Amino acid sequence: MPGSTSVSRAVNLSSVPARLGRGQGRSGDPAGSYLVLSQITHEGLPEGIAAQLHAIIRMYDDDVSKHVLRSKAEFGALFGDFALLEPGVTWTASWHPEDSGPDTPVIDFADPSESVMLAGVGHKP
Repeated sequence: MPGSTSVSRAVNLSSVPARLGRGQGRSGDPAGSYLVLSQITHEGLPEGIAAQLHAIIRMYDDDVSKHVLRSKAEFGALFGDFALLEPGVTWTASWHPEDSGPDTPVIDFADPSESVMLAGVGHKP
């Protein structure tokens, strides 16, 4: 599309430098860019799911790579100067489920926190 900019970047959140959490490090992204992030969290989970998650994280830490769990506030800080689109930082199961396509598999959670993953989309003004 003429006159448009598309910026896409995959980010491994388990190794994101702390400076990004302080809103630094993305000054080169052009205005109009979008930043889409998701992150597993330990905060606000049902007790049984939290225990399972911690067991999986320990397994990864021992065999694959260290994983960083972030709170909702820590995760939200990663967006820096990007303005969060509604509904902001929320559980992936709550992030616009009405926008799912007709062929999208439905994954039903009794509570959105059972998804254990936060998501957000930011827009750089």
